Amino acid sequence: MAIGDIRIEGLKEVEKALEILRDSLPPDKIEALMLNYAKNVADDMERRAPHGPTGNLIRGIHSKLLSRNNSDQPAPAIAAVDRKIAPHAHLVEFGTQKTREPNKARILYDKDTGMFFGKSVGPMPASPFMRPAWEGLRPAILRDIEAQVRKLVEWR
Repeated sequence: MAIGDIRIEGLKEVEKALEILRDSLPPDKIEALMLNYAKNVADDMERRAPHGPTGNLIRGIHSKLLSRNNSDQPAPAIAAVDRKIAPHAHLVEFGTQKTREPNKARILYDKDTGMFFGKSVGPMPASPFMRPAWEGLRPAILRDIEAQVRKLVEWR
């Protein structure tokens, strides 16, 4: 291939090397690695998350493998908070600036203390636990991914 005065040679060899690389990385092995990293991030999120009276925030943290869109590509793995268990996770992560008043149907009762609460909720400072977990583990995870991929490629 020639572009102006520049000539590129060896594209067929590069294409062949990329095919070998693709075939060296079976999706099931990559998925297992990714799920393991997602579990590590979820564990760190649990350690960093504030402990509330119900424990729902920590109970809602999990990791899982999503479904494959394409059978040739590995499925992504995530660490997340289940919004059905802890719908308030974003409020904890980012905080709030103003007083919130839930509707009357949402007034809560704490059976352990016998007290009603939830008529109005004041501003809440941010207590990040998701982003710091990822940011703290990201460098080590990326280094490990590189090392694991190198092992898989060299194995073939």
